Amino acid sequence: MAAWVDAQLSSVIAVDLAIKNFISQAAFLTGVFQYITEAGSAAYLALLVFILLVVAGKTRQLKPGLTLAGGLPLVYLAVHVIKELMQRARPLGQVLTWAPGYSFPSGHSACSMFVYGFLIYWIFRQEWPKIYKYLSAAVLGLLIALIGFSRIYLNAHYASDVLAGYILGFIGIAAAVKVLRRWEKS
Repeated sequence: MAAWVDAQLSSVIAVDLAIKNFISQAAFLTGVFQYITEAGSAAYLALLVFILLVVAGKTRQLKPGLTLAGGLPLVYLAVHVIKELMQRARPLGQVLTWAPGYSFPSGHSACSMFVYGFLIYWIFRQEWPKIYKYLSAAVLGLLIALIGFSRIYLNAHYASDVLAGYILGFIGIAAAVKVLRRWEKS
């Protein structure tokens, strides 16, 4: 039985290595994922939140805009506090993107989940046709997933870093929604 299990594990490892070798040789994917990962960078998200805040002011939806704008720095701060507490090193090997500091949790994943996830919530509050809401949610959800995958592909994070970032971002969304609902009732 043990020999059979060893043979199966060897097969799985061989497939994993073959896929990794194929992906690492696909240089065009590296460029694509370097581009995608930027959609989760602090600078990009801060600019996006600023633009959304301006739009929120012009459309008289300032409370959701301010909630988003106030929540992003808090999620970012939480990421960095946890990074300092955990002090997990980045994955071994060549990192294919700019990734200073510690690995756990992924800041790109946490902040992307928070911003794009809160944006999904905000979109569903609009009086738009359902198809636009669902298409927007699908596109933004795919972007969140691709940003997380890009961090793993570019060797900036382990999968567990990305998962922890998603969880942290989701906690941020839940807190922001709760704050917004209380604020709107007052």
